[in-house]
Amino acid sequence: MGSRLISQAFSKPGYFWPRPSAVKYDASAAGGSNLSPAGPEVRQRAMQTVKDFGADSRRPLPADLAATSGSGLDPFITQRAALFQAPRVAGARRLALPDVETAIRRHAAGQQTFLSDEGLVNVLALNMELDSMQKNSIAPRR
Repeated sequence: MGSRLISQAFSKPGYFWPRPSAVKYDASAAGGSNLSPAGPEVRQRAMQTVKDFGADSRRPLPADLAATSGSGLDPFITQRAALFQAPRVAGARRLALPDVETAIRRHAAGQQTFLSDEGLVNVLALNMELDSMQKNSIAPRR
């Protein structure tokens, strides 16, 4: 449960994870950290985020998953960021990867921004759809 307007801290492997939050997803403390992007605190957080996502030089982390948003509560990630996470989510949920990727593309369709035509995905809405897919007896991958 939650709001599609405010990011939440999903952390289980079977869920898509949002962008990092400088305010720990606390809506009463919305805002950035005011830390220098070149400072050691931001670098350390970014390195931990890269590690948490299992990214490396062969599979680099999409930028929006490494950087916090201005409010710390952005409920969207790029389609690229969602597709990056798709293998982990599909494996944890025992769903076929193409089914998860189709859900991502469906959510991103029509959500283009002026900065990109890639499309944005609402993390909560996508996670809720995957929960629904499992409840409605979509056969798990064997």
